[in-house]
Amino acid sequence: MLRLFGSVEVKKIRGTTIGDSRRELFRLSGFDPVSLEQNLYVDIIRQNEIAITKLLMPIGYYNDHEETWFPKSLRWCRQCMSVGYHSWLHQFSLIKRCPIHMTELITQCPTCNKSIPFLISDTSLGNPFTCKCGNKLADFAGSQWSTWKYTFQITDECVKDWIERGDKKWGINDRLLFNPNSAEISTFYRECRFTSQVHQHKTSRQNSDIQLTKELYEENKQCFKSIDKYIRNKLLCKHHNCIRVLQELRKLKKGEFPPICPYAYAYIFWRQSILNAQHFYITSKKDHQFPASKSGSRNFVTQLIEETLVDLRDRLSAQINLEVSDTPGLTRMVLNRYTIEFCLNYFHQWLSIAKESAAAIRVPSWTEINKMMELSQPMIVFRHSYEIRFIQEVEVAMSHETNQRIFNKDMKCISSTKRFRKEYRQMRTFTPMGMAMKVYENPSTENKQLSEYVNRYVSRLRI
Repeated sequence: MLRLFGSVEVKKIRGTTIGDSRRELFRLSGFDPVSLEQNLYVDIIRQNEIAITKLLMPIGYYNDHEETWFPKSLRWCRQCMSVGYHSWLHQFSLIKRCPIHMTELITQCPTCNKSIPFLISDTSLGNPFTCKCGNKLADFAGSQWSTWKYTFQITDECVKDWIERGDKKWGINDRLLFNPNSAEISTFYRECRFTSQVHQHKTSRQNSDIQLTKELYEENKQCFKSIDKYIRNKLLCKHHNCIRVLQELRKLKKGEFPPICPYAYAYIFWRQSILNAQHFYITSKKDHQFPASKSGSRNFVTQLIEETLVDLRDRLSAQINLEVSDTPGLTRMVLNRYTIEFCLNYFHQWLSIAKESAAAIRVPSWTEINKMMELSQPMIVFRHSYEIRFIQEVEVAMSHETNQRIFNKDMKCISSTKRFRKEYRQMRTFTPMGMAMKVYENPSTENKQLSEYVNRYVSRLRI
């Protein structure tokens, strides 16, 4: 197609190498507009522009790159694709389900699990609509590929309203704050879960940004401590000893480490990964403390989502008529709520893998953890005003499906046995550092073998 309808610049390219920048489908910049219109009998470039503008109109104050809203990889509906249909609606990142058939959009080849670039390219496709692994996205056998007489009706009422009157639904002074990576259109139309009133106060411009960074760090630390306390004392109140056994690497003088309690496993590795701690086990009392804020290098205690929190803070700054440092109440409220929802979702992700992983004495790879992170991102929208007043009202809407948490109480726990309660009093701590010191003081064969065993055990649980 590029050779036939490409721009003059593209046609001058010798050989087969045409860069991805000329293969993009957003502006069709590799094509000659006149040639396209003459052969397709429609101004497809203008049509694209109108469709994209319409989709982005309700959030026109977001100045993100186009790839934020229209990912580089193909997203499609199997039923739509079967009749040769694909729309910008399918590519729009705020739409997770096909607005026509109400089915989850596909983002990877179901056979090889590889994404397909949203380009005019054969990088991932061998034959038309066929992945290089052999899986067919669509079958050309039907007559619909040559007759194209289908009409499609949008059945998703939220998407329909977004297109028809999304730019008028919210007031000119209203702003919608959300994480583009996790939000979806349906969340914008949910009834507000709750409304908060936050009080604002002006701060001195001198060192205000530095002071705000320190305040937000401390606020984030206290927020995480509250979440941590809630999980330990409310959800895991019967598993404190289990947590100590794994966190302090306790075992009897002879024999192996005891079986890992799945609840302790979920809590300990949830905590380690969120804080980006070096070890899952505790080597000293200082391990319970949090590192101090360092300007420019550590803005939040919850390191795993620091980038997201910084992004939300910066987006909020662009959506109000004051500096963020002048609106600490609003900023704290937004970041705390997002942190709470993510951390609780993320803990339940760890619970979902705890039974099998604890039994196998293994931890997920970072690829798996990133997937857990993705599933934990809360679908939450903050509605606030551009014009900041002394008392600011914020409405919070959340998707119930994503933020639904079911606590599994049926996993087997070792601490429930009389034998464990008896042995627990006799257990001692065996950390790698402690064993290294023991070998240094007494390099006996027994100590060396025990040290090697401890190191092997810890290495199996290293994220």
